[in-house]
Amino acid sequence: SDLDVWEPEPLERFVTAMRAVDPHATGVPMTVSESMKSMARSFAMQSVLATVLVTVILWLDLRNAREVFAALLSLAIGVAWSVALMALFGASFNLANFFAVPILIGLGIDSVIHMTNRAHEGGLDHGFGITRPAVIVTALTTILAFGALVFAHHQGLRSLGIALSVGSVTCLLTA
Repeated sequence: SDLDVWEPEPLERFVTAMRAVDPHATGVPMTVSESMKSMARSFAMQSVLATVLVTVILWLDLRNAREVFAALLSLAIGVAWSVALMALFGASFNLANFFAVPILIGLGIDSVIHMTNRAHEGGLDHGFGITRPAVIVTALTTILAFGALVFAHHQGLRSLGIALSVGSVTCLLTA
């Protein structure tokens, strides 16, 4: 068969078929399958936890439900665009890069916080002054640093670089 058992779907089909023959089957495929599931649950939980903690920090900083919601909406749109762009270009979240999501939550909200605080200081009336270029430069340095991983020979590091670079660009745009 041309199936790669290191990919999640073929691996799960293989493990299911093996367990149909022997419910107590062991070995590398079973261990990898269970590890992948455990890691996926863990990183999903960490993404939720990161979002909750970011929300708390936003509330402590902004003290305004509408502004907290707007900041989180900006972040959600940036992450959604990132997922969509990755899918459009054939990149997917995998074991090597799905931990990029909790990282992206922290990085993605950063620019929004700076722009929102500048707006409190009159940024909407008088322009955002040096804040806008500063936010752009800091985001670009993050994008370039993660972008360097795109040139790694290791596929996992390369996919992590793609996920974080694309996510940093989309979160900058939404900020």
